[in-house]
Amino acid sequence: MSEQPKKRMYQLSEKHPILSMVLLMVLAVLMQTLISGVCGLLGVALHIHADIAGYTGVILGSVLFLILMKNLYSPQYQGALKSGISKKDTLAVMAPIIIYTVVVLIFQLIQYNFYFKPSIQFLLMAMTAGFGEEVMFRATLIPIGMGFIKGEKRVWFIPIVTALIFGIAHITNITAGASVFNGIHQAAATTLVGFYFGVLYISTGSAVPGIIMHSVYDFICFCGDPSLTNGVMTGTMSAFEIVFTIVISILLAVSAVFILKRIGTPRILQLWKEKWSQE
Repeated sequence: MSEQPKKRMYQLSEKHPILSMVLLMVLAVLMQTLISGVCGLLGVALHIHADIAGYTGVILGSVLFLILMKNLYSPQYQGALKSGISKKDTLAVMAPIIIYTVVVLIFQLIQYNFYFKPSIQFLLMAMTAGFGEEVMFRATLIPIGMGFIKGEKRVWFIPIVTALIFGIAHITNITAGASVFNGIHQAAATTLVGFYFGVLYISTGSAVPGIIMHSVYDFICFCGDPSLTNGVMTGTMSAFEIVFTIVISILLAVSAVFILKRIGTPRILQLWKEKWSQE
């Protein structure tokens, strides 16, 4: 370990890593919610649409949380932004989600007769999901798990657990207008996609690729799928759509397994030792 003085949060994570992961995730949600609320109030005062102001607040809250987290664990923790691998290797790890996004775009264009209606609101919604969810479910949980949970199996265990949390969280879309079936279907698909995003983070050491691709993918979905209402699947899906989304999500998750095997556990563990200044 580094000889630098350890802050209290670092000491807590050494003794109780799971507890600190939960506390940080709660803190991230609170910061995102609080700043979103403040921005919403400012938006009303400045005659800015409340949703746009709120989305901007979540993005800002997520960025501020990344800064706060780095400060809580400084000087040991190197932060969530800098990649630990080359740009070429980062693009190679990103290739599956880029292909996945292009396939979804083509499918939507064909399925909905080239319907595509971009807007500033959709862009901010997508960035809210990209920043908010990647910070909440990946950039908060994965660094602590890789820094303080012991054993080589954590390289596999942590992406799986964070994917399950990510998927379960999407069941709450039922309360936003989605049917029970759609909620369960989306939870299954997002669990598979979430596993890939966990692997993307764990194999690069950076939240940036995930934030970018998560935002791009959601923006394409919001603009090109008229069955979505505020990002929630409220329409009825055909049997083909259901099978299609599950199959491509499975393929994305399988690609993540190959990525982990190709990079190898020793290389990933070394990357995270460097992220935590342990060598």
